[in-house]
Amino acid sequence: MHEHDDDIIAKINEVTEPGPDAATWTEPQPETDHETTITAIYLGIDSGNGVELSRATALGEIAEHLGIPAVVLLGRVGNLAWWGDGGPQTGPQTNIVAGRVYHDVLHSIDDGTYSASDVLQAHARDLLAYEHEEQPTLFFGPCIITGVDDTGEPAPLDENFLSWYDGLAEAADVRRAEFARRALEEAGIILETDDVIVIGFWRG
Repeated sequence: MHEHDDDIIAKINEVTEPGPDAATWTEPQPETDHETTITAIYLGIDSGNGVELSRATALGEIAEHLGIPAVVLLGRVGNLAWWGDGGPQTGPQTNIVAGRVYHDVLHSIDDGTYSASDVLQAHARDLLAYEHEEQPTLFFGPCIITGVDDTGEPAPLDENFLSWYDGLAEAADVRRAEFARRALEEAGIILETDDVIVIGFWRG
Protein backbone atom coordinates (compact mmCIF):
# COMPACT_ATOMS: atom_id res chain seq x y z
CA MET A 1 0.00 0.00 0.00
CA HIS A 2 1.32 3.42 -0.89
CA GLU A 3 1.93 5.97 1.84
CA HIS A 4 -0.91 8.22 0.78
CA ASP A 5 -3.50 5.41 0.65
CA ASP A 6 -4.32 5.87 4.35
CA ASP A 7 -4.99 9.57 3.78
CA ILE A 8 -7.30 8.81 0.84
CA ILE A 9 -9.25 6.25 2.87
CA ALA A 10 -9.57 8.71 5.75
CA LYS A 11 -10.96 11.36 3.40
CA ILE A 12 -13.47 8.88 1.96
CA ASN A 13 -14.66 7.92 5.45
CA GLU A 14 -14.96 11.58 6.37
CA VAL A 15 -17.33 12.45 3.54
CA THR A 16 -19.37 9.24 3.73
CA GLU A 17 -19.93 9.03 7.49
CA PRO A 18 -23.38 10.09 8.71
CA GLY A 19 -23.64 13.76 9.53
CA PRO A 20 -24.98 15.17 12.80
CA ASP A 21 -28.57 15.26 11.44
CA ALA A 22 -28.58 11.71 10.13
CA ALA A 23 -30.58 10.39 13.08
CA THR A 24 -33.47 12.78 12.37
CA TRP A 25 -33.56 12.33 8.60
CA THR A 26 -36.59 10.52 7.18
CA GLU A 27 -37.25 9.53 3.62
CA PRO A 28 -39.70 11.94 1.93
CA GLN A 29 -43.17 10.38 1.78
CA PRO A 30 -45.54 10.75 -1.17
CA GLU A 31 -48.18 13.42 -0.74
CA THR A 32 -51.48 12.14 0.59
CA ASP A 33 -54.94 13.64 0.51
CA HIS A 34 -55.54 15.03 4.00
CA GLU A 35 -58.83 16.71 3.18
CA THR A 36 -61.44 15.58 5.67
CA THR A 37 -64.35 17.59 4.27
CA ILE A 38 -65.96 17.65 0.85
CA THR A 39 -67.61 20.66 -0.74
CA ALA A 40 -70.41 19.19 -2.82
CA ILE A 41 -73.23 20.66 -4.90
CA TYR A 42 -76.86 19.97 -4.02
CA LEU A 43 -79.25 20.20 -6.97
CA GLY A 44 -82.91 20.01 -6.05
CA ILE A 45 -85.95 20.16 -8.26
CA ASP A 46 -86.22 23.92 -7.79
CA SER A 47 -83.16 24.91 -5.76
CA GLY A 48 -79.42 24.48 -5.64
CA ASN A 49 -76.61 25.23 -3.22
CA GLY A 50 -73.27 24.08 -1.90
CA VAL A 51 -73.07 21.63 1.02
CA GLU A 52 -70.22 20.47 3.23
CA LEU A 53 -69.77 16.76 3.87
CA SER A 54 -67.41 14.78 6.06
CA ARG A 55 -65.34 12.58 3.80
CA ALA A 56 -65.45 9.67 6.24
CA THR A 57 -69.26 9.58 6.35
CA ALA A 58 -70.12 11.25 3.03
CA LEU A 59 -72.62 8.71 1.72
CA GLY A 60 -74.62 8.72 4.96
CA GLU A 61 -74.66 12.52 5.02
CA ILE A 62 -75.78 12.65 1.39
CA ALA A 63 -78.70 10.38 2.30
CA GLU A 64 -79.60 12.75 5.17
CA HIS A 65 -79.45 15.82 2.91
CA LEU A 66 -81.68 14.12 0.35
CA GLY A 67 -84.07 12.63 2.92
CA ILE A 68 -83.65 9.06 1.69
CA PRO A 69 -82.56 5.85 3.45
CA ALA A 70 -79.63 5.14 1.13
CA VAL A 71 -77.99 6.63 -1.94
CA VAL A 72 -76.91 5.13 -5.24
CA LEU A 73 -74.60 6.35 -7.96
CA LEU A 74 -76.89 7.85 -10.60
CA GLY A 75 -74.22 8.91 -13.06
CA ARG A 76 -70.48 9.31 -13.39
CA VAL A 77 -68.29 11.29 -15.77
CA GLY A 78 -64.57 10.96 -15.09
CA ASN A 79 -64.02 11.96 -11.47
CA LEU A 80 -67.50 13.45 -11.06
CA ALA A 81 -70.39 11.57 -9.48
CA TRP A 82 -74.13 12.25 -9.24
CA TRP A 83 -75.65 10.63 -6.11
CA GLY A 84 -79.35 10.23 -5.42
CA ASP A 85 -82.28 7.93 -4.77
CA GLY A 86 -82.34 4.61 -6.54
CA GLY A 87 -86.07 4.12 -5.91
CA PRO A 88 -88.94 4.26 -8.42
CA GLN A 89 -88.46 6.92 -11.09
CA THR A 90 -91.48 9.09 -11.77
CA GLY A 91 -91.89 11.84 -14.35
CA PRO A 92 -93.11 14.69 -12.09
CA GLN A 93 -89.89 14.46 -10.07
CA THR A 94 -87.56 14.73 -13.06
CA ASN A 95 -84.58 16.85 -12.00
CA ILE A 96 -84.03 19.05 -15.04
CA VAL A 97 -81.23 21.01 -13.38
CA ALA A 98 -79.16 17.93 -12.54
CA GLY A 99 -79.68 16.61 -16.06
CA ARG A 100 -78.65 19.96 -17.52
CA VAL A 101 -75.37 19.98 -15.59
CA TYR A 102 -74.67 16.36 -16.57
CA HIS A 103 -75.24 16.96 -20.27
CA ASP A 104 -73.41 20.29 -20.27
CA VAL A 105 -70.37 18.57 -18.76
CA LEU A 106 -70.44 15.98 -21.53
CA HIS A 107 -70.77 18.60 -24.26
CA SER A 108 -68.03 20.78 -22.73
CA ILE A 109 -65.66 17.82 -22.54
CA ASP A 110 -66.51 16.97 -26.14
CA ASP A 111 -65.87 20.48 -27.49
CA GLY A 112 -62.77 21.06 -25.37
CA THR A 113 -64.11 23.83 -23.11
CA TYR A 114 -63.77 21.47 -20.13
CA SER A 115 -60.20 20.29 -19.63
CA ALA A 116 -60.06 16.51 -20.00
CA SER A 117 -57.79 13.70 -21.14
CA ASP A 118 -58.16 12.10 -24.54
CA VAL A 119 -59.60 9.01 -22.84
CA LEU A 120 -62.26 11.02 -20.98
CA GLN A 121 -63.09 13.00 -24.11
CA ALA A 122 -63.64 9.77 -26.05
CA HIS A 123 -65.79 8.41 -23.20
CA ALA A 124 -67.91 11.58 -23.18
CA ARG A 125 -68.46 11.27 -26.91
CA ASP A 126 -69.53 7.65 -26.48
CA LEU A 127 -72.06 8.69 -23.82
CA LEU A 128 -73.41 11.48 -26.05
CA ALA A 129 -73.70 9.11 -29.00
CA TYR A 130 -75.57 6.57 -26.86
CA GLU A 131 -77.98 9.23 -25.59
CA HIS A 132 -78.59 10.47 -29.14
CA GLU A 133 -79.38 6.96 -30.35
CA GLU A 134 -81.26 5.74 -27.28
CA GLN A 135 -82.53 8.35 -24.81
CA PRO A 136 -81.07 11.13 -22.65
CA THR A 137 -80.01 10.26 -19.12
CA LEU A 138 -82.67 11.50 -16.70
CA PHE A 139 -82.30 12.25 -13.01
CA PHE A 140 -85.25 11.90 -10.63
CA GLY A 141 -85.55 13.74 -7.35
CA PRO A 142 -82.82 15.87 -5.74
CA CYS A 143 -79.23 14.79 -6.07
CA ILE A 144 -75.73 15.77 -4.94
CA ILE A 145 -72.62 16.06 -7.09
CA THR A 146 -69.23 15.18 -5.60
CA GLY A 147 -65.85 14.21 -6.87
CA VAL A 148 -65.05 10.50 -6.77
CA ASP A 149 -61.81 8.73 -5.90
CA ASP A 150 -60.20 5.59 -7.35
CA THR A 151 -62.25 3.38 -5.03
CA GLY A 152 -65.54 4.93 -6.11
CA GLU A 153 -66.08 6.82 -2.86
CA PRO A 154 -67.08 10.51 -2.69
CA ALA A 155 -64.13 12.91 -2.89
CA PRO A 156 -63.66 16.68 -3.16
CA LEU A 157 -64.65 18.36 -6.41
CA ASP A 158 -61.53 19.44 -8.26
CA GLU A 159 -60.71 22.98 -9.37
CA ASN A 160 -61.26 22.02 -12.99
CA PHE A 161 -64.94 21.31 -12.36
CA LEU A 162 -65.48 24.19 -9.91
CA SER A 163 -64.08 26.70 -12.40
CA TRP A 164 -66.26 25.28 -15.18
CA TYR A 165 -69.33 25.21 -12.92
CA ASP A 166 -68.86 28.85 -11.91
CA GLY A 167 -68.95 29.81 -15.59
CA LEU A 168 -72.07 27.72 -16.13
CA ALA A 169 -73.73 29.24 -13.08
CA GLU A 170 -72.94 32.80 -14.13
CA ALA A 171 -74.35 32.22 -17.62
CA ALA A 172 -77.50 30.63 -16.17
CA ASP A 173 -77.98 33.52 -13.75
CA VAL A 174 -77.70 36.03 -16.60
CA ARG A 175 -80.34 34.15 -18.62
CA ARG A 176 -82.70 33.94 -15.66
CA ALA A 177 -82.24 37.64 -14.85
CA GLU A 178 -83.04 38.57 -18.45
CA PHE A 179 -86.13 36.35 -18.39
CA ALA A 180 -87.25 38.02 -15.16
CA ARG A 181 -86.68 41.48 -16.64
CA ARG A 182 -88.82 40.64 -19.70
CA ALA A 183 -91.57 39.18 -17.51
CA LEU A 184 -91.65 42.35 -15.42
CA GLU A 185 -91.80 44.54 -18.52
CA GLU A 186 -94.68 42.49 -19.91
CA ALA A 187 -96.46 43.08 -16.60
CA GLY A 188 -95.98 46.83 -17.03
CA ILE A 189 -93.08 47.17 -14.60
CA ILE A 190 -90.24 48.99 -16.33
CA LEU A 191 -86.88 48.80 -14.56
CA GLU A 192 -84.42 51.64 -14.54
CA THR A 193 -81.08 51.07 -16.26
CA ASP A 194 -79.27 50.90 -12.92
CA ASP A 195 -81.73 48.43 -11.37
CA VAL A 196 -80.22 45.03 -10.69
CA ILE A 197 -82.01 41.70 -10.66
CA VAL A 198 -80.23 39.26 -8.36
CA ILE A 199 -80.59 35.60 -9.31
CA GLY A 200 -78.80 32.97 -7.27
CA PHE A 201 -80.49 29.66 -8.03
CA TRP A 202 -77.43 27.74 -9.16
CA ARG A 203 -75.18 28.53 -6.24
CA GLY A 204 -77.72 29.03 -3.46
